[in-house]
Amino acid sequence: MHSNWQTVGREWLKRGTDQHLRIAVTGLRQSGKTTFVTALIDALLNWNKANLSMWKVASSGRLLGCTQSRYDLLHIPTFPYDPLREQLANGQWPQATETLNEIRLTIRYQPQGSLRQKLTPRRDLLVDLFDYPGEWLLDLPLLEQSYQQWSDNVRKTLESNPLAEPFLRKASELDPSAEAADVPLKEMAQDYRQCLVASRQQGGYWLTPGRLLLPGELNDAPVLEFFPWVGKMASNSSQYSKQSCFKVLQQRYDYYRRHIVEPFYKEHFSRFDRQVVLVDVLDALNYGPSAVSELQKALSEVLKSFNYGRRSLLNRLFSPRVDKVLFAATQADRITMDQYPALSLLIDDLLASAMGRLRFNGIEYQTMVTSAVVATEQGKIQNKPALRGKELKTGQWLNVFPGGVPKEVPEAHFWDTHHFDYPSFLPIATPVGQPMKHMRLDALLEYLIGDKLV
Repeated sequence: MHSNWQTVGREWLKRGTDQHLRIAVTGLRQSGKTTFVTALIDALLNWNKANLSMWKVASSGRLLGCTQSRYDLLHIPTFPYDPLREQLANGQWPQATETLNEIRLTIRYQPQGSLRQKLTPRRDLLVDLFDYPGEWLLDLPLLEQSYQQWSDNVRKTLESNPLAEPFLRKASELDPSAEAADVPLKEMAQDYRQCLVASRQQGGYWLTPGRLLLPGELNDAPVLEFFPWVGKMASNSSQYSKQSCFKVLQQRYDYYRRHIVEPFYKEHFSRFDRQVVLVDVLDALNYGPSAVSELQKALSEVLKSFNYGRRSLLNRLFSPRVDKVLFAATQADRITMDQYPALSLLIDDLLASAMGRLRFNGIEYQTMVTSAVVATEQGKIQNKPALRGKELKTGQWLNVFPGGVPKEVPEAHFWDTHHFDYPSFLPIATPVGQPMKHMRLDALLEYLIGDKLV
């Protein structure tokens, strides 16, 4: 017990003196969270070799070093940096995260100003990075939705999805008053899961509950044996018995929210100080209008779940809030440089509602076009901007014209005559210990933590 209080005391002291930042790396599936965290750690650990000219503490010569430190919460797995970095060294993308993990880095630096350097010749900033499956992120909005509200929202999405037709047909025939013991709820939940899996393969983003897609330690647990109610029911559900089909599904949904989503949110997502929102809109454009619409909806709803507010001594200690947000348009190495301004404008339009909420709350935010690991070379073919890289599926070198990027979310009629086909590439093999080529990680570091390294 004594050691626990010592740990808590150390955490409070570091937060109170502003020597500790928890950074939320937020992104849906395939947004590149794991690659981003791996590349960011690699750049920090190899700061003296990496190109970090935009990070002022490094370019001014005040950065003394960066090391991985022990994380105090022993029940959380450590982010597996070494094996993931090895995959990049072998020219392969890191495997996506299937569980939550965290890593703590200590950045040692010299304070600015001769007097401060004399008083404190060196200082440490602790930076915690948190990684988790993007599928789980989608569960956060469930905290604000009853079973009926969630069911209504999901039904609207499913009704416009041809892949959901078999599930909708079977589920709509269920009798809400029937005894749950007489209804194959487990099989129906599996049917719903197959619907989600098929939708994900076709570019779907708004897919809940997230753990039905990636259950982790909950695989085969009864808590996941529920699905949205899409059939008819009475205006007042209180007339159904506790053993009825509808009530049992409702109870499982409520249990899932209370015992799975809420603790996950309270332990992790409610305690962040800074936030990076990774947005891979290029993949969504490849899939088409429904994917872009779902991406926009999913990100807008998820971002409502974070605590935003200015940092003060009291909320640093007792109620940490996100006070600075970076919206990162990821995998920008899949387009030519002349399209970067358009990509930035597209992200601004895609997330206009979320950015509006931040402005209302006085929260600082910025949009940045980035690539944590650059996998292509910029060039020209017939005097036109082009890319060269190893194609993801074949491993063959390609010279391609990836095409333009819209400056705003395309209107419905736009898709009648346009489509997108941004290629995916393999990373360039970079030996461990050698700096990986990146795009603007240094500017990202300066924006996120530069003010804490003065």
